[in-house]
Amino acid sequence: MSKIKLIKNNDLPQGGRWLQKAGNYLGIALDWIISIYMLLIIVVMPFYFENENGYRIIGTNKYDFLKAATMNAGIILLPLTVIYLLFYVLAPRNEKRAGIRLTFTAFCKSFSITDISAALFGVSVLLSYLFTDYREEALWGAKGWYMGLATQLSFIGMYFYISRVWKKKNWIPALFLPVSAIVFLLGYLNRFGIYPISMEYANPSFVSTIGNINWYCGYLVTVFFGGVFYLWYGDFKKPWLKIPALFYVGIGFASLVTQGSSSGIMTLLAVLLVLFLLSVSDGKRLRSYLEIIFTLALVCLITFIVRIIFPDAITYIETTTDLFTYSFLPFLIAAVSGGLLLWVRRIVGNNRYRSDLFRILGKIVLSAVILCAVSFVILLIVNTLRPNSIGLLSDISLFTFSSSWGSNRGVTWKAGMMCFMEQGFLKKLVGVGPDCMAAYILTDGSAELTAMVTASFGEDRLTNAHNEWLTMLVNLGLLGMFSYVTMIVSGIIRFIKKGIDKNHKSADNLIAGACGFGILAYTINNMVSFQQSMNGAAMFMILGIGGAYVREREME
Repeated sequence: MSKIKLIKNNDLPQGGRWLQKAGNYLGIALDWIISIYMLLIIVVMPFYFENENGYRIIGTNKYDFLKAATMNAGIILLPLTVIYLLFYVLAPRNEKRAGIRLTFTAFCKSFSITDISAALFGVSVLLSYLFTDYREEALWGAKGWYMGLATQLSFIGMYFYISRVWKKKNWIPALFLPVSAIVFLLGYLNRFGIYPISMEYANPSFVSTIGNINWYCGYLVTVFFGGVFYLWYGDFKKPWLKIPALFYVGIGFASLVTQGSSSGIMTLLAVLLVLFLLSVSDGKRLRSYLEIIFTLALVCLITFIVRIIFPDAITYIETTTDLFTYSFLPFLIAAVSGGLLLWVRRIVGNNRYRSDLFRILGKIVLSAVILCAVSFVILLIVNTLRPNSIGLLSDISLFTFSSSWGSNRGVTWKAGMMCFMEQGFLKKLVGVGPDCMAAYILTDGSAELTAMVTASFGEDRLTNAHNEWLTMLVNLGLLGMFSYVTMIVSGIIRFIKKGIDKNHKSADNLIAGACGFGILAYTINNMVSFQQSMNGAAMFMILGIGGAYVREREME
């Protein structure tokens, strides 16, 4: 459904005027129902849990809330949508007479690559369900995860209703910031054993009101980096207006470097690299970028001091946590970023910023990163095939691919690939069924696959490959993975492209760019993690919001 601007014309025939008024009222009703639904997901869902259970089944609590909110919204939205579409059909063909019918050509042109890919993704989910051998599990999904047919279709519906029907209200996406700031602050305090909200079964593996470390990290990066883009992009005419944005980014960084998941740090480095490459051509943007890096260093130093004063307070320590909050690194980052910030400010103020030279610097940095990444992969392959062949690096576990590599990513990735390779042609196309990887392994997996998973995880079920795209490949096949990846990548490119458009700097650009960075962070994190109800709902909502904010510019 495309957003329609109804033509106000007092000369319309009586039937046309009636259709126009009815269409307007229906459009308003649809818009506000969608807006209320968005508020529930953005504001309420992050804090929702059943207090008597605390963390014990918080993942199921989140899904139950999402399911209830979506079903109730759907009960109202779907019949109204059918009626609204009837007005499309019944309206006179002449736009000037009725004002509520688009030509078929215009309607088709209104669909973006992201829209088409999302629709194809929905088709692939349905096909996967139709051909699965595990219908009962595929309908709602594996217990505790619930990423089955119903959830995936609700995510797709969420995207289309927000991107094509919802009328933009800047204050709604803005609510992501204060809500997530509270979530991040709670997460940071939890890391030091402070629980402002009493939680049953509280332990270091659970964070804030989200749940498991991986769940928390997935939500954190998806929402947080939109706020980072806001600080980077924002044109703060008065210095004090920047203070809330600095506080938000500061508390987000503080929680990110202490939450305990390496995937979050990997996402941090990757997104900051992208932001740096977008900054080098403009002195003011590079200055904002360096302010962000200095803020990161500052909160790491504050955490360093806290850990010195209260050495036993932190409840969960991971290698990257010590690296950023208990080593020389934050001092180095602060010194380098602070010095560069003062220098860039001076040359920008004196109109001596050489964007051509800084673009070259950006290319050098990008080339160095690519070279390091390629070198790492080569060394990993060589040392795995020929142990102890790369000198001192041979003793570092990261350079030997095994089942335990990358916090057991080695075995989960291998299991995912084995699941896919064991399928016939049809199942390679449509997958084993939505959220049915565990069902396949337990029921029809080869003896080798079952033995490998059992050896690594015991009686626990392996519900995903800890790589979202690989999990999609197993569950939804080539059709599902291809359409999903196209939807995500096209959305990232469209939103960030609009966000950095200097010719049309506006609130629309700001929100679109923030959406692009949120989805980019979600995607990077999920290369070693997974989709679940909390980060999945946030990502599809952000995808829909981004679509709403880029559509008008693309239709001009």
